[in-house]
Amino acid sequence: MKKDLALIKLAKSFIGQEIINVWYEGKLDITEEFHSIEKAFYIETNETKVYKVCPADKLGIKWGHGIHIKEIKNWHKLSPNIDDLLNYKNIPYKGFYNSQVVKSSIHWRYIEESVSLLWKYPPRSDYPQSLELILSDGSQIIIEVARILPDDKIVLGTNSLVLFFDITIKDTYFRNVQKRGY
Repeated sequence: MKKDLALIKLAKSFIGQEIINVWYEGKLDITEEFHSIEKAFYIETNETKVYKVCPADKLGIKWGHGIHIKEIKNWHKLSPNIDDLLNYKNIPYKGFYNSQVVKSSIHWRYIEESVSLLWKYPPRSDYPQSLELILSDGSQIIIEVARILPDDKIVLGTNSLVLFFDITIKDTYFRNVQKRGY
């Protein structure tokens, strides 16, 4: 419960800050509808804070299949040591940069049917699956712990992230949630 509340509190700390830069870590697939990221997504704010958004199980935390947010201290010392870090300042984000975050939410989802489990029974069935940021210009960023398969089906609770910039497009993919088995 403490970790759940800490995650929600950290997500709320985005409110009032402007996004001034982003980085992607790991293999990247950029389409008009989504960005798929293998490892992590970093957000720099006007308060010179950098946040890492990644799947929780990469860090070995107890959520297992959820999203994790961490404020990164000493970003300028750390970032040169990340081998596959890419800055995509030129990707059109429909107002992504220099927009103030006006709402930030963690969304929880039941993922029992979709996850790959090492245990016979999962320790829980609901996980913090996404971070949604609403920006002052009306645009949105939805960061999901998921993977989109070649047939456009989506699998939840994976070791990767998918960024959506339109709730309607995200909802279209989520109609195709697939049970794990690839």
